[in-house]
Amino acid sequence: MIGTLVLTSLVCAALPPFLALMAPGSDPAAVCRRCIRMWEEGDLAPFDELIARDYAGHVASGTRDRDGLRERIREFHALFPDVDIAVEDQFVQGERVVTRMRASGTNSRTGARAELIGINISRVVNGKLLEEWATWEPAAPRPGP
Repeated sequence: MIGTLVLTSLVCAALPPFLALMAPGSDPAAVCRRCIRMWEEGDLAPFDELIARDYAGHVASGTRDRDGLRERIREFHALFPDVDIAVEDQFVQGERVVTRMRASGTNSRTGARAELIGINISRVVNGKLLEEWATWEPAAPRPGP
């Protein structure tokens, strides 16, 4: 009896991560990384697949909806067409993903290089980004050799 309970507990603990690997788009961290690629590449083809219809993004300027997010990605990519976004840390707990990132690119209006650091807390439900809290700011120059 005790052996059966232990085995059942082990299987129940291991099953959800295994099932997440089997169901396409269900890994919250992978969904967030695909969203980051949209910002990098400016390719909105996967937008409908990745962003929930009732998406809400909480940023310093207020809350934006799905259409606001689509427009912001377009604007950002036009301003920084060569942007490179590096995920430095990513943590998942249930449907929440915390991602610490660094972005660098050339401002298309000024030609100046810019580097930003950001942290997003994303909520992924049913394989789609439903809600996120994002904060970005200019990065301090890295010390040289």
